[in-house]
Amino acid sequence: IDRQALAVLSPMILKDTGMSAGTFGDALSAFSIAYTVSNLLWGSVLDFVGLRVGMAIAVAGWTLSRMSHAWVVGPISLFIARTTLGIFEGGGFPGCMKMANDCLPPHLRSRGVAIGYSGAASGSLLAPLLVTPIALALGWRTAFWITGALGTAWLVWWFFVARPPRLP
Repeated sequence: IDRQALAVLSPMILKDTGMSAGTFGDALSAFSIAYTVSNLLWGSVLDFVGLRVGMAIAVAGWTLSRMSHAWVVGPISLFIARTTLGIFEGGGFPGCMKMANDCLPPHLRSRGVAIGYSGAASGSLLAPLLVTPIALALGWRTAFWITGALGTAWLVWWFFVARPPRLP
């Protein structure tokens, strides 16, 4: 939902902050660069600290970064919010692969990865349906707070589910 929420809310954000579309695009590029580089780093982090702790760190940072978009007032704050989101969101796919490899028997690993990867696609489909009514009713800043709550809910769920014997 993170990536698409910004696309859905961009007209409101541009209007309120006075940013140009070019500056906005530069911030989007910062996300992509940070995400690409951090994917490489998160693989090592997850191997070092383990899946349970590593994914908790990634999603906590991802959630705080998503919520930080509510404080965007101009190009610098948007650049920081997008870059930190890219850094922490980069843990998602390596975490999905590690979870499938570490926690599922070989005959279920491909299905586990497919389910994990489908989360990105389903978020893209759900974002306009969830974010638009929230933004229209409560403002675009509130939309980031509410979508950030989804990450918080995931973290609570993760700490109950991601422990031995379910998660080696």
